[in-house]
Amino acid sequence: MVALAVLIASGEGFGPVQAGPLHDPFVEKFQVGTWAKPDEVRLQAGYPQGMLEPARLDTTWTQAVWAVLADSSDGDNSRLTHRLLAHLNRSDWMIPARQVLADLEAGQSGDASFPFLLLERLTRAFGQSAQAGDHAAAALQAQNILAQSETLGLEARDRLIWDLRLRLCLDLAGTPLAPSDELWPSLKDLGPFDTGKAWVLWVAHRRDQGLSVFPGAGSQAELGAVLAGVGKGWFGAEEFYASQLPAEWMSGLGGILLKSKELPAHFKKFPQPPQGFSQQGRWVRGQRRLRHGQAASYEQLAARQSIKPGWRMDVWRRASELRVLRGAWVEGLADLEQALQLASEGHGTKGLRRRLRQWTEQTLVLALAKDDLATARRLRKLGLAHFEGEEGEAFAAEIRQWNANLDRDGSATAPLSGDNVDRARHLIEMGAAPLVQPVTAAAQQDFEMAAEQKLWRLWYKWGEALSDPDKVTGNRRTRAIAYRAALAK
Repeated sequence: MVALAVLIASGEGFGPVQAGPLHDPFVEKFQVGTWAKPDEVRLQAGYPQGMLEPARLDTTWTQAVWAVLADSSDGDNSRLTHRLLAHLNRSDWMIPARQVLADLEAGQSGDASFPFLLLERLTRAFGQSAQAGDHAAAALQAQNILAQSETLGLEARDRLIWDLRLRLCLDLAGTPLAPSDELWPSLKDLGPFDTGKAWVLWVAHRRDQGLSVFPGAGSQAELGAVLAGVGKGWFGAEEFYASQLPAEWMSGLGGILLKSKELPAHFKKFPQPPQGFSQQGRWVRGQRRLRHGQAASYEQLAARQSIKPGWRMDVWRRASELRVLRGAWVEGLADLEQALQLASEGHGTKGLRRRLRQWTEQTLVLALAKDDLATARRLRKLGLAHFEGEEGEAFAAEIRQWNANLDRDGSATAPLSGDNVDRARHLIEMGAAPLVQPVTAAAQQDFEMAAEQKLWRLWYKWGEALSDPDKVTGNRRTRAIAYRAALAK
């Protein structure tokens, strides 16, 4: 921290950063997901309360700066400070450090020599204007921050928050934005976790305005993409069906966002899966919700030819999980074989295939746990037969640790290759490696004598060979020459 403060004081070597001396309370509230559902969001003019709470100087950062400025004549901190200052070769370092703190406290525009603190200065100025009740000035400052979002390195989360701050300040200043039924622009750029949190704020805002959570303007595909990442929609079936979402989106999203009690009616309305791969996956997830983990019902779903083979493969896997974990091994293994057959035909995404590979190994381990070697070996054979190429190699590597148990009757033979590492690995997996014995004093003395008489000469020659300048170029050649010169001394 001291080193960081000194570098900050130097004003050198920094681009735009967001991790600076300011603590923004609302950003933290958003990041940790303070609001679990819309009715928990307290509003100010339709927007979350606390957005105008001013950012504060972080006390740890400030203390670090003052620790550097403390020029005591003794102590480790002082010696470290002087070494850093000597490296930076600046005589006026104390002045800019104090100027940074004074600038932030005053909320001024700041010295141009500190571009890395631009966001902090603008945030500080916004907070002071908002706290003073000058919402028109605060709106201009928020607009300025958004205009410089690329220069300031703002993430989608920060752009959303500053957009909401701008909207709130304009409302409070009596100059609101023109009425719009579009989704907040920056909401569509958020990652999955932030999208869910932002959707809670959006729903609270729309309910406060007496509006449907489904905007009537803008791209419905963008709205659909947002809904795919929210986790919970906070709307009912009637409002959902009244939206302008295309039927393809509505079919899939309804399966994951409507309440469980609404699913039977939803799937009467949309009995056939949509054709888009992602939307069909959501429709299938909704079907699983509807079937409440009933293995036989999962098997019926997996057998439907109207579902894409990749999703059928995944449902067969899930049916296998339900069967095996409830002790129905015959049915569970049959379901697993159905999934593996589809995998061997190349169906499914990388993620779906990885989960199938993992379940095949897990089933193998469960068979070993109940000492069913025949089933475990059958599963190994199935996995190796159905996963090919890199996936086959990955599966073989993942189950390698179980080979000793699978082959403990000695049916497997040691590798025929002369690779000592492979042979040693086989001995270990078979449990046939000899036990390591404590070293005796005589053995240790023999080793030391051998090292003195032979090994050091061997390592010397090895070093010479590895550092042959004629076999390398560039910096490696320079290092090789230097190393050989050192060996010759």
